[in-house]
Amino acid sequence: MNLKKLCIRTIPATLLCFLSSTFAQEAQEAETQELPPITVTGVRTNARADSLGQSVTIIDRQQLDKTELPYVQDVIVEQPGVSFYSYGPRASNPAITIRGMRWYHTKLLIDGYPYIDNSTTSGVAPMFDNISLDLIDRIEIVKGAVSLQGSSALGGIVNIITRKPPQEDGVHGIFNVEAGSHGRFDTSAIVYGRQSIVDYKIGVARQRERGISVYRKGPQAAMSINGDDDHFRSMNYFGDLGFQLDDKWRIELGGSFTDTDEEYDDGYTGDWGSGPDHDDIWLRKTMGHAKLAGTGLFNDTLDLSLSYAQTRSDRQYIGVGGGSAYRYLGDLSLVNAQAILHINDWNTLTAGIDFQHEQVRGFMVGYDNRKFKEWDETYRTVGYYIGYQIEPLENLFFNANFRYNHHSDFDHEWTGDVSARYLLEPTGTTFRTSYGKGYRAPNPYELMPLANNTWYWHGNPNLKPETARTWDIGLEQDIIGKQLTADVTYFQNVVDNYIDSYGGYDPNTWMSYPVNIDKMKVRGIEAGINARPIDELTLRLAYTWQHARNIQTGEHFRPLIADHMFSFDATWNPIQQLDLNIGGVLVGPRQNNNGAGSANKMHNYCLVHTTVGWKFNDHFKVYGRIDNLLNENYATVDSYGTVYNTYGRVYYLGLTYSF
Repeated sequence: MNLKKLCIRTIPATLLCFLSSTFAQEAQEAETQELPPITVTGVRTNARADSLGQSVTIIDRQQLDKTELPYVQDVIVEQPGVSFYSYGPRASNPAITIRGMRWYHTKLLIDGYPYIDNSTTSGVAPMFDNISLDLIDRIEIVKGAVSLQGSSALGGIVNIITRKPPQEDGVHGIFNVEAGSHGRFDTSAIVYGRQSIVDYKIGVARQRERGISVYRKGPQAAMSINGDDDHFRSMNYFGDLGFQLDDKWRIELGGSFTDTDEEYDDGYTGDWGSGPDHDDIWLRKTMGHAKLAGTGLFNDTLDLSLSYAQTRSDRQYIGVGGGSAYRYLGDLSLVNAQAILHINDWNTLTAGIDFQHEQVRGFMVGYDNRKFKEWDETYRTVGYYIGYQIEPLENLFFNANFRYNHHSDFDHEWTGDVSARYLLEPTGTTFRTSYGKGYRAPNPYELMPLANNTWYWHGNPNLKPETARTWDIGLEQDIIGKQLTADVTYFQNVVDNYIDSYGGYDPNTWMSYPVNIDKMKVRGIEAGINARPIDELTLRLAYTWQHARNIQTGEHFRPLIADHMFSFDATWNPIQQLDLNIGGVLVGPRQNNNGAGSANKMHNYCLVHTTVGWKFNDHFKVYGRIDNLLNENYATVDSYGTVYNTYGRVYYLGLTYSF
């Protein structure tokens, strides 16, 4: 029996058997451990997680510390309903999809501010890469259309909440060093604290790997591929500054800058290529925000905020095809004014307006070193939104949100979402359901007819905006108090005028271009079981089934996304100083980019990681981690014979000092 089949058959069974035997011994003496309510900020209404009808996942600081995983995407992909693929072992823009949607249907927020890259052909893409996990307090994932967040939140949102300064005066810090396979050497340092009315958070993170060859040649590849190492290097600087003017008013300023060098192979060697490793992607991402907020005004009935956020992505492709270079600049700015009225303990009204300005520019340097602008496109959107939360009966919650979108290039659009949640306390049963409508206008790159035409692709000015209708219904059940819980959710997403980036083709010019497809439908089931039989042990097992298809043709629609996925995690603290963790994902077969059919099916794979951590005291910790424990030979992207490589079994050692 091979390792894949062994993993498939033994991991779920082992965990379930272990659950049964453990609860038989511990159920009588385990006590329910109540957790404080967590406020979900990504939906703009600052709602408690246990009052939302949407499917919400919270990854807290304790979970991050146990796994010691290096990147945000490594943590997110082990959640039900989340898929992942990457163009190389350390690609600058990994693709995270929620419930079978496209990655640009997921909106990434950091402390509620958009953090997105609109310099790519795929539209507005989230910047998941290069965010230091030491900076993060928790991660919120809300699945389904979130209308209050405006465009691009069709599939859901990921909101990363950074660490907050302590209430008392003082200085704190976290320093981390990690080294391991393929020349990996990562360092990060964060200093945060408070002094009188001023609080601050500053830090730097550096990532470097020697890497492996990004490409390997599949049977259908037409180009030559060299096999030498392609390195990855990234520097990230970030900071936040807050001024608590009095007990009501506060000013916040913050931002980050990331400088990334990602080497890759262009596929050309020999006389008309320039040899191995001459191609690079230089990527500089800048994000800044400012906010004025007043809370508890007029006898704690009104919260007001005015904020500004801006992102810039400067992406340069150097040495493409043996000499030319490309540069793409994407700018996005957002102004938001919002008011939250706390009518009483069970009625809350939220209203706001935002203005978004977006610009994309493209430049090319040819073989003769002549630089010229290929395109320059701008658009603006204005959104007005209102949300209402009510608890008419104890443990019964309703949420309704509506938004009006006005786009400079397209007609206006109404979106909204409603949800309900009810806890049947005697049985520990929670019923929840939600329905939402989302919206995404084509980005400037997708609309420009001359965009990137030298690479046999151009935009389409006749594209229509995408709209999505998403709904789900779920059940959460306490089986043995809070020690054993289970949940199941059925969901369905329907996208009208879905934009297929390479759906059109002109045989006269050999050009591909994006087109609207009438309707794309995704449906699926998420199920999970969580256990804490004793205080020192936590267990989780989750399963996702999702299926996407083109309504017109009935064909399987989404390449690179598996129909079946398992994820699992187990953490044990046998003694106070020792943390043991094992977790991973089992990803089923899926189609590659070549098209449908058994000949284009990619193999399933099982990724397991394990971490051992030892805390010498409250300040100093060392850990070791093994990723891809089963040494799987797998790929997440296979595109017309070009397979993007991944790492086999890798080993890392790290240490963390905090004060």
